[in-house]
Amino acid sequence: MWSAVVSMYAVGGLFGALCVKFMIGLLGTKKAIICNSFIAIIAAVIMVTSKYASSFEMIIVARFLQGVSAALGTSIHLLYLGEISPRETRGMVTLSLGTFLSIGKLSGQFFGL
Repeated sequence: MWSAVVSMYAVGGLFGALCVKFMIGLLGTKKAIICNSFIAIIAAVIMVTSKYASSFEMIIVARFLQGVSAALGTSIHLLYLGEISPRETRGMVTLSLGTFLSIGKLSGQFFGL
């Protein structure tokens, strides 16, 4: 059961990555970021209430929604940064996300987290 709970984050991430184009086309980048924030809030509320309900099914749903939110947020945020940044610094600004994600992974490996 634990493997199903853990893997739902990746399944939600796949679903979220596939929904990016649809969501941006339907809502636009700014409204898509706001909608993504609501998805993250709903996931957090479900995760908190799952403890009081003693329901692992709620944890599975919350992990799925967290994965969707993470994939949507990463992709949409990068596109939004590209839209609002000045032409002279656009490459540096959009590259910063990948750079800091890599630094975070490297530091996590270095400290053994």
